Amino acid sequence: MTRASEPALGAYASKAEANKLTGPIKGNAGVYMIQVFNKEKSAEEFDAKNEENNLSNMAGRYASSFINDLYKKAEVKDDRYLYF
Repeated sequence: MTRASEPALGAYASKAEANKLTGPIKGNAGVYMIQVFNKEKSAEEFDAKNEENNLSNMAGRYASSFINDLYKKAEVKDDRYLYF
């Protein structure tokens, strides 16, 4: 499983003018152009406890995915059925 993170896009989007196409932006997985349509702030308030819970859950999922990928790439062969 591959995931692309593009922190440059968020940084450029926060500084870009509304309804104007930006120039080429070099990212981790390619070169991008963005156009911001609206610059309204969200009415949602930041909840540190909720954010901490979300990050904790994400860490568990990523760890599980990582272990599963290792298992698949190691080509583990399960022969336990031969002994029972």
